[in-house]
Amino acid sequence: MGRSIIGRFNVVPQLLLRMQSGKAVRLRDFAAQQKLGRTSFDVKLQDDGLVHPIPPSTTEFVRPNGMSLRPPGGNFQETLETFQKPPIIFRLVEGTPLPAHFTLLHEHTDHFSLQTTEPVSITELNKRMTVFLSQFQIITTQDYIREFGL
Repeated sequence: MGRSIIGRFNVVPQLLLRMQSGKAVRLRDFAAQQKLGRTSFDVKLQDDGLVHPIPPSTTEFVRPNGMSLRPPGGNFQETLETFQKPPIIFRLVEGTPLPAHFTLLHEHTDHFSLQTTEPVSITELNKRMTVFLSQFQIITTQDYIREFGL
């Protein structure tokens, strides 16, 4: 039995952060990652080549299916400390409404995932997520340390 999904949201429920190497979102597909000998991934394309939403009736966390977000804290800091390049950090503001094509799942612990609500290509999903993130403030690692400590 997997872990229960804690919640589903159509607004950002609290301050959440997204760390990545550039301004454009580049979700990692399971099959492509496996070919490279890597185990971490963000989405798994279905037989039609699209990313499909997790059905609203799903109550258990099964696998990654979107863009990872976390609040400031220990888990975020651990990832920040091991990030390969100096990342940029998007600061998602509490109360921000999500576009209809997104939902936000609180999957487990302090891990949230921005996911599609409709079948979509990974290219289109990356574009939509990049546009969504572009409205938020970008902070550096130094900004994070100043505000939240390490």
